[in-house]
Order: sequence, then structure tokens, then C-alpha cells
Amino acid sequence: MKIGQFAKHNNVSIDTIRHYIDLNLIFPEKISSYYNFDQACQNDFDDLIHLKALGFTLGEISKILLYKRIGNLTDVEKRDSFLSFFKTKYDWVNREIESLLTTKEGLQEAIEKFSESKPSTKRVKGLSLQGLDLLYCPHCQTKLITESGQIVHNTIFNGRLICHGCDEAYQLEIIDGILISTELIPDTAIDLTHLASDASETYIDQYLRSTDSDYLQKLYASLQWSARHNCFDHLKDGDVSLELGSGHGYFLRYHLELFNKDMFYVAVDHDIEKLIWLKSILDQQETRLKILYICSDFKEIPLANQSVDLLLDISGSSNYAFDHTDFLLNDLVPMLKNQAMFHGYYILFEKFAKNSTVALAARSNFKLESVKLALAQLNLDLINEYISPPVTKGGPMENYFVSGESVFTYIVNGKFKPLG
Repeated sequence: MKIGQFAKHNNVSIDTIRHYIDLNLIFPEKISSYYNFDQACQNDFDDLIHLKALGFTLGEISKILLYKRIGNLTDVEKRDSFLSFFKTKYDWVNREIESLLTTKEGLQEAIEKFSESKPSTKRVKGLSLQGLDLLYCPHCQTKLITESGQIVHNTIFNGRLICHGCDEAYQLEIIDGILISTELIPDTAIDLTHLASDASETYIDQYLRSTDSDYLQKLYASLQWSARHNCFDHLKDGDVSLELGSGHGYFLRYHLELFNKDMFYVAVDHDIEKLIWLKSILDQQETRLKILYICSDFKEIPLANQSVDLLLDISGSSNYAFDHTDFLLNDLVPMLKNQAMFHGYYILFEKFAKNSTVALAARSNFKLESVKLALAQLNLDLINEYISPPVTKGGPMENYFVSGESVFTYIVNGKFKPLG
């Protein structure tokens, strides 16, 4: 019987039969370049399948079959030898069962613990009334006035802020505690709370499963570096941190404990769905940090000039650079206090493919030398820096590079010196 017939007869693949041959579990006769399988091969295969069903490994099966093949054992010897094999495996199975039962109990306790800790209803936090003092028109720097608002426990959930100081008719809507620039508000038919209701439970799991593991390891290494070399220790109660491009909040969620002070954290993104998701997660955390979620364009952030103590450019400038050729931070300097601290993440390319998603005119903002020069021209006094190893794959959220491109992250800590 040829190998194909033998495999089909036993309902396994040809590759499986070849694997068993390589392990000397089956000994077909080889005539020229073809294997010929006889009844002895079938007997060995039947023994192999029976022993596998009893939990024996292929290595153990090989040893048992050797006893059978060449031991030439008497019935008594065969009984004693095989009884020893089976009793040893039986004892091992009993130990495994005991171990699995212990594991099962531990898992059951963990399930019960986390089930009990899960709140029956999700907490929703409003915008701190103190945070309203930070909000100024990005066009004329007039303090924004609260035109209407639903206030609960010194926080505002829904309302409107307007500017009376210029002709731009600038307005901010407050929806479920999120500040939204009016031109970025979705269709009023959309229920904003619904946008995060399902994703909040599954997003992280989906992202981790669909993203290259090497990319995730590099992301973790970058977050660790930030924690070990952070410039946040100097922050005190009442200070203001501004993060550009908060997205799903990987940076803030990882470093939340470092920011556990009675200070303000302004999380800015132009994607309302990401901010809603992030807020739905962080509303469940116990922290003294007052977080202002602002959905606006980066060049129209409604903050007062000279109000920011720490600027966090966590790939915000890089994401902006995919559609623009200018360096974003040049327009944000007026918001910074004298000697404000800085922490930045920059997406950079070692090389660009012919079919790169980065336009030729925008590529300078994705080169290390260009970014360093742009920061130096802003009078940034470098404290320390980190360059991650390159990656060639990401995930659904990292669709900005193509096959053949290597991408790395440049992280920098610094302090802005006065210009002039």
C-alpha cells in the first residue's frame, strides 16, 4: 500500500504519516523512492493511536513500541513491562488531575472576585467647574462664558460655552462632560453615549489580538522608559498638563498613578469616538486628577495663553504631519508657561517605500534630524531621549506604514527656555 492510500485508510494526512516515519514510529519498506506499507505498519499505527488516546507522548510511545518490537518478551515479561508503563502514566494523570483541580479552584475564585468587583452601573463624571477657568477663545483669548449648563456636584454635564469677545462666534458644546468644538459635533441624530457602550468592553482585547506582538513589546518598552525617566514629578496641585492626540489614552492610562494629583490634565483629540471611549474607561478610576476632554482641532485648542505647565506631544504632531507640512508645535508655544516641561513621542521612518502613505512634501517631519532641529528652534533644552528599535508591522490602528518600511519612536524629555 502506498503512502497516500495508507493515509486515506487511516483518515490522517500524508504529512502526519511522514512525521511518524521520521520519529521511527512506523517502519514502511522503501522501494526506490516510494514507501510500501504492510500489515506490520498498520499494527504499529493502531498501537500508536491507542496509546495517544491514553495520553502517552510520542516519545513515550516510541519507547513502548521498542519493547514490543525487539524485546521478544514472554507473556509474563510483557505483562510486567507494560503494566509498569501504564501504572506510571496512570499516576502521572492523577497528579495532573489534582493540579488541574487546584487550578480550576483558583480560576473560579478569580472569576468570583472580579465579578463581585464589577459595578452594576457605570459611573459618569462631569466636567469640573474649576476647569472652566482654563477655557479661553482660541481666536481672541477672551474667557469663555457659560451660556447654559446642567450642574451636578460641582461638575457640569451638558451645556454651552461661548465667546463674546470677537466676531468668530466661537462656541463649545459640553456633552456628557466632554468639550466639543461645534464644527466637530457629529450628526445630532447620533447618540454619543452609544458610541462607547459596546467598544469599552472589547476594544483592548481586539486591539491586542490584531496587533503584531513585536510592535506591542516596543510600545510597552517606550511606556516603561517614560515612567522611569518621567518629567512629571515636579508637577504640583493646580498645574496643567496638555496632551495632544490622546486617542484611546494608552499614555495616560499607563501613567495615571504618576498624575494622581489635584491638577488638570487636558486630553485633546479631534476624534470624538476615541474621547468618549477614553472617558468611559477613566470615569471608573479613582483619581484626584481633573481631566478635561476636549474635541477640537490642534490649532484651535480653547486654552488661555501661558497656562500649560507640561506639554505632552504623544504622537500628536506626528499624526498631524500625515496631512500637513508645518511643524505643529510652532503654533502652540503661546499656551506654554515660562520654562514649561515637555515630553514627546514622534513616529519616525528609517526609510520610505515607493508606495509610502507619507506624501513627499511631509516626509521631513518623519525624519529624526528634522524633528530634533524643529524642537531646538523652539528653544527646547534637552534633558534625555530614547530611540526605540524599529518595527515593520503594527495593527489596525498603525496603518500609516507599508511593507518595506521601518518605523521607530523618538521620545524626548525637555524644558522650554524663554525665546528671544
